[in-house]
Amino acid sequence: MNKIKEAQEILRALGLPPAQYNEMAALTFLAICNIKENENKFFQT
Repeated sequence: MNKIKEAQEILRALGLPPAQYNEMAALTFLAICNIKENENKFFQT
């Protein structure tokens, strides 16, 4: 699973409504967490 999909799953698990776990919200979440494309900071691969 790629980082965007994983971020969306985290946002969904937090109980956010669907509009808040779309791709843009997931990218924003990753940016706030300072997670880059090639890092495995919080996610297991």
